[in-house]
Amino acid sequence: MTICDDLRQAVLQAAIQGKLTDQRPEDDDANVLCENIQSERELLANTFGARKEKLKGLFSMDELPFEIPAAWKWMRIGELGLYKKGPFGSALTKSIFVPKSSSTIKVYEQKNAIKRDSKLGDYYITKEYYEKSMKGFTVRAGDIIVSCAGTIGETFVMPNNIELGIINQALMKITLVPSIQLSFFLLYFDFVLKDSAKSQSKGSAIKNIPPFEILKNMPMPIPSLAEQKRIAARVDALMAQIDDLEKTENELEAMKKAFPGDMKASLLQAAMQGKLTQQFKTDGGAVDILKSIKKRTMVEDDAHDVDIPPNWEWAILSDICEMYTGNSIAESEKAQKYAGLKEGYDYIATKDVGFNHQVEYDNGIKIPFDAASFRKAHQDATLLCIEGGSAGKKIAILDKDVCFGNKLCMFFSPNLNKRYLYYYLQSPDFTSVFANSVTGIIGGVSIKKLKAMTIPVPPLAEQERIVAKLDKLLPLCDGLVEY
Repeated sequence: MTICDDLRQAVLQAAIQGKLTDQRPEDDDANVLCENIQSERELLANTFGARKEKLKGLFSMDELPFEIPAAWKWMRIGELGLYKKGPFGSALTKSIFVPKSSSTIKVYEQKNAIKRDSKLGDYYITKEYYEKSMKGFTVRAGDIIVSCAGTIGETFVMPNNIELGIINQALMKITLVPSIQLSFFLLYFDFVLKDSAKSQSKGSAIKNIPPFEILKNMPMPIPSLAEQKRIAARVDALMAQIDDLEKTENELEAMKKAFPGDMKASLLQAAMQGKLTQQFKTDGGAVDILKSIKKRTMVEDDAHDVDIPPNWEWAILSDICEMYTGNSIAESEKAQKYAGLKEGYDYIATKDVGFNHQVEYDNGIKIPFDAASFRKAHQDATLLCIEGGSAGKKIAILDKDVCFGNKLCMFFSPNLNKRYLYYYLQSPDFTSVFANSVTGIIGGVSIKKLKAMTIPVPPLAEQERIVAKLDKLLPLCDGLVEY
């Protein structure tokens, strides 16, 4: 399943449990609603000549799949309307079908439900046979038709002005009572009954809708009619957002093909040039952020090959960030003085920062809180490896204050969104400059060179939009390309 599939499942789960919308005391009592439903069902049965349902009585605790709000009630599916499966196979064979004419009756098929189109299909029976044997299978505007074999549980609400017709063997039709919101019923049906059909079916061949005895006795939570409408509206809105996210996933797949191996780099580069998010005049200018810097080195716009939006500013990293490396500890000293301490700052070495941007805090080494000679890195600061084979590759945001090693450099700025700074230090605009600055046998970049490097500074609101966009897009890349 994709991320979007998981999100859809989570939304539906929350919806049917009453966790997606607020409960309102002014809503009608669900007890009254349930009484109305029972009366409406009897009226439907009398109108269409349906037999009285023989359903189980009160629910046992093991029948109820989850808790619902106190104002809601449980009813059995069979109490909510009329249900009819198509005729037995021998009652509707190909030998009975006739060409369409002004006196024929349409036979609706499974593809009408699956493709949600009432006009598909060209099977018809005579009006005489319909009146004699098939009238009880008539489908009307507003009825729900459900695919019952193979591709199970696909639903379609029959529109107005459909041809007079019947359902075939692979369909079931549902005529709901008026007090059940159609869209609320369908989302419950989609979430619960499809799973039930899969679990109830036997073998690995064709899956089937559960037998009526099981289906009609299934429990369904009933909120007030007003709450049903709010839930359906909320689900529609969230599903639209998930559909948009799915489009993003599809765009990422296309980007994978266009930029194999470089998708994250492409996204980060676009973000740091103002090309990933929309610019708003109401954001003001980044110059407002930089006013608080007492000593600021001016950076000329033409000093960079990269263009940034006009309300952004360039800044020297050391002007806008705290930057310093940590302390080196000899292995013998580490084992004798700092291993096994119960209290103190966790000491983070390069090996404790993963290529997956996670930090291993519980490594057995702690520095006493009163050890003044050790440099501290703030919670929410970024640690970047600047020396050795991992230089420029290992990077992480800290969850708490720590002490750290001399091959790591801390970056912290009260003027920048913490994740904006973190993402910039991974962007091609920074990493290319970093790579060109590596010197020495071991390979590394001096703190002096780091401090002289620059960073594009958007307005704070724009930083937040960039971070939100990257937080959404970059995780989706992980399953598509190697980072």
